[in-house]
Amino acid sequence: MNISRDNRKLLDALSTEVFGTSSRWQKLVNKGYYEVVTEKKTETVPGVDGAPDTTKEVDVPVLTASGGQQMVKKYHTPESISLVMSDMLEQKRLWLEGMRKAEAEKKAKEDADALNKQVQEASGGSAT
Repeated sequence: MNISRDNRKLLDALSTEVFGTSSRWQKLVNKGYYEVVTEKKTETVPGVDGAPDTTKEVDVPVLTASGGQQMVKKYHTPESISLVMSDMLEQKRLWLEGMRKAEAEKKAKEDADALNKQVQEASGGSAT
Protein backbone atom coordinates (compact mmCIF):
# COMPACT_ATOMS: atom_id res chain seq x y z
CA MET A 1 0.00 0.00 0.00
CA ASN A 2 1.75 3.12 -1.26
CA ILE A 3 0.31 6.14 0.48
CA SER A 4 2.08 9.45 0.87
CA ARG A 5 3.03 10.59 4.35
CA ASP A 6 0.58 13.51 4.19
CA ASN A 7 -2.33 11.25 3.22
CA ARG A 8 -1.41 8.78 5.97
CA LYS A 9 -1.38 11.59 8.56
CA LEU A 10 -4.72 12.85 7.28
CA LEU A 11 -6.24 9.36 7.52
CA ASP A 12 -4.73 8.88 11.01
CA ALA A 13 -6.27 12.15 12.20
CA LEU A 14 -9.65 11.32 10.66
CA SER A 15 -9.56 7.82 12.15
CA THR A 16 -8.75 9.22 15.60
CA GLU A 17 -11.70 11.57 15.37
CA VAL A 18 -14.13 8.87 14.15
CA PHE A 19 -12.97 5.67 15.88
CA GLY A 20 -10.86 7.01 18.76
CA THR A 21 -7.69 5.32 17.50
CA SER A 22 -5.39 6.34 14.67
CA SER A 23 -4.77 2.89 13.18
CA ARG A 24 -8.35 1.61 12.73
CA TRP A 25 -8.49 2.72 9.10
CA GLN A 26 -5.46 0.50 8.32
CA LYS A 27 -7.32 -2.57 9.60
CA LEU A 28 -10.27 -1.84 7.31
CA VAL A 29 -7.93 -1.41 4.34
CA ASN A 30 -5.54 -4.32 5.03
CA LYS A 31 -7.67 -6.96 6.77
CA GLY A 32 -11.09 -6.06 5.43
CA TYR A 33 -14.48 -6.45 7.09
CA TYR A 34 -17.42 -8.80 6.80
CA GLU A 35 -20.77 -7.76 5.39
CA VAL A 36 -24.02 -9.72 5.30
CA VAL A 37 -25.19 -10.68 1.81
CA THR A 38 -28.75 -9.47 1.25
CA GLU A 39 -31.33 -9.79 -1.48
CA LYS A 40 -34.40 -7.67 -2.21
CA LYS A 41 -37.78 -9.29 -1.65
CA THR A 42 -41.27 -7.88 -2.05
CA GLU A 43 -43.29 -7.99 1.16
CA THR A 44 -47.07 -7.53 1.38
CA VAL A 45 -48.46 -5.89 4.49
CA PRO A 46 -52.19 -6.50 5.02
CA GLY A 47 -54.34 -3.42 5.43
CA VAL A 48 -55.98 -2.55 8.74
CA ASP A 49 -59.72 -1.72 9.03
CA GLY A 50 -60.50 -2.21 5.34
CA ALA A 51 -57.44 -0.37 4.07
CA PRO A 52 -55.81 -1.84 0.97
CA ASP A 53 -52.77 -4.07 1.26
CA THR A 54 -49.43 -2.38 0.73
CA THR A 55 -46.29 -3.85 -0.77
CA LYS A 56 -42.72 -2.76 -0.25
CA GLU A 57 -39.27 -4.04 -1.10
CA VAL A 58 -37.06 -5.04 1.83
CA ASP A 59 -33.50 -6.33 2.12
CA VAL A 60 -33.44 -9.86 3.51
CA PRO A 61 -30.24 -11.67 4.51
CA VAL A 62 -29.30 -14.65 2.34
CA LEU A 63 -29.09 -17.82 4.45
CA THR A 64 -26.70 -20.73 4.04
CA ALA A 65 -27.83 -24.37 3.93
CA SER A 66 -27.37 -24.65 7.69
CA GLY A 67 -29.46 -21.52 8.37
CA GLY A 68 -26.66 -19.03 9.08
CA GLN A 69 -26.32 -15.68 7.41
CA GLN A 70 -24.07 -15.59 4.37
CA MET A 71 -21.14 -13.18 4.79
CA VAL A 72 -18.73 -11.66 2.29
CA LYS A 73 -15.34 -10.15 3.10
CA LYS A 74 -14.85 -6.68 1.64
CA TYR A 75 -11.86 -4.36 1.57
CA HIS A 76 -11.65 -0.58 1.48
CA THR A 77 -9.16 1.41 -0.55
CA PRO A 78 -7.48 4.43 1.08
CA GLU A 79 -9.74 6.70 -1.00
CA SER A 80 -12.96 4.87 -0.09
CA ILE A 81 -12.08 4.67 3.63
CA SER A 82 -11.55 8.43 3.61
CA LEU A 83 -15.06 8.93 2.21
CA VAL A 84 -16.57 6.42 4.66
CA MET A 85 -14.87 8.05 7.66
CA SER A 86 -15.96 11.51 6.48
CA ASP A 87 -19.57 10.29 6.27
CA MET A 88 -19.31 8.67 9.71
CA LEU A 89 -17.87 11.89 11.14
CA GLU A 90 -20.75 13.89 9.68
CA GLN A 91 -23.29 11.42 11.12
CA LYS A 92 -21.56 11.65 14.51
CA ARG A 93 -21.68 15.45 14.41
CA LEU A 94 -25.37 15.43 13.49
CA TRP A 95 -26.14 12.95 16.27
CA LEU A 96 -24.21 15.00 18.85
CA GLU A 97 -25.95 18.17 17.67
CA GLY A 98 -29.33 16.47 18.09
CA MET A 99 -28.38 15.24 21.57
CA ARG A 100 -27.26 18.74 22.62
CA LYS A 101 -30.49 20.21 21.28
CA ALA A 102 -32.59 17.61 23.13
CA GLU A 103 -30.62 18.24 26.32
CA ALA A 104 -31.12 22.01 26.00
CA GLU A 105 -34.88 21.52 25.45
CA LYS A 106 -35.05 19.22 28.48
CA LYS A 107 -33.22 21.76 30.65
CA ALA A 108 -35.46 24.59 29.43
CA LYS A 109 -38.56 22.52 30.25
CA GLU A 110 -37.22 21.69 33.71
CA ASP A 111 -36.45 25.38 34.34
CA ALA A 112 -39.95 26.39 33.20
CA ASP A 113 -41.53 23.71 35.42
CA ALA A 114 -39.47 24.87 38.41
CA LEU A 115 -40.49 28.50 37.78
CA ASN A 116 -44.17 27.50 37.51
CA LYS A 117 -43.89 25.58 40.77
CA GLN A 118 -42.33 28.59 42.52
CA VAL A 119 -45.09 30.87 41.22
CA GLN A 120 -47.78 28.43 42.38
CA GLU A 121 -46.21 28.13 45.85
CA ALA A 122 -45.85 31.90 46.18
CA SER A 123 -49.40 32.70 45.10
CA GLY A 124 -51.03 29.71 46.82
CA GLY A 125 -50.84 30.98 50.39
CA SER A 126 -51.80 28.99 53.45
CA ALA A 127 -54.77 26.64 53.60
CA THR A 128 -55.32 27.06 57.35
